[in-house]
Amino acid sequence: MFESFQGGRYKVAKKLGEGGKGIVFKAEDTRLGRTVAIKVIKGEGLDQESFARFEQEAKATAGLSHPHIVAIL
Repeated sequence: MFESFQGGRYKVAKKLGEGGKGIVFKAEDTRLGRTVAIKVIKGEGLDQESFARFEQEAKATAGLSHPHIVAIL
């Protein structure tokens, strides 16, 4: 399991879930002092259709702002 991302900026607290294409972790942004969720694509990667769906999900979520929704990085 990962302990951190981006040179230690994001410290992993725990694994939140896992699906067919990736794993989601709860982490702490040590620079901004906030909780984030990090989605990591599994090693085998994504086909074009799956990548397009992932990108669409990220864009849709990036437009949301609410205390109970994590920010897209």
